[in-house]
Amino acid sequence: MNVRDLDSKLPSRPWLFARYSFPLPNVLRVQIVQEDLFKSAEQTPAGYRRVLEGPAAESSSYEDYAVCIKARAGGTAWN
Repeated sequence: MNVRDLDSKLPSRPWLFARYSFPLPNVLRVQIVQEDLFKSAEQTPAGYRRVLEGPAAESSSYEDYAVCIKARAGGTAWN
């Protein structure tokens, strides 16, 4: 997915590419693509898409950004 950084330090590059997964039913993992992946890419939406769908976009091309855990409503999370 495309994510816009509203407080970007680089106004010319406010967009990030991210992906999410649910490793467990109550856990959300968000990862962002490392900028190095796009060094040789054609600077167009189609060029970015080719890189993201190609073999270069393996798991090592992503870095962890956040992990969110859903807490139970009305009780402690550690019952």
